[in-house]
Amino acid sequence: MSLPSTTIAPFQPLTISNAAPMIAHLSGTLLSKEPNSVILDVGGVGYEVTIPISTFYDLEEPGSNVKLRIYTHVREEALQLYGFKSAARAWSFSCA
Repeated sequence: MSLPSTTIAPFQPLTISNAAPMIAHLSGTLLSKEPNSVILDVGGVGYEVTIPISTFYDLEEPGSNVKLRIYTHVREEALQLYGFKSAARAWSFSCA
């Protein structure tokens, strides 16, 4: 009796072109708020998120619980998070 043969796909390293979005949503306590960025505490981890001025005006004050849609931009030298109050704004940003 022989074992069935299996084919193993060759290893493909993860690249920007075949990577899935890493962070799509953050929900937590707003620690600080500036016109172009916020720091959001999620389970004890502070995420610095770049935001447009429209999101700045839509956000509550520091100490409030907030939810942001996130566009994650990965480069060789950095991982940048962009935050938006709505999925539509996040989608339009990612298509630009």
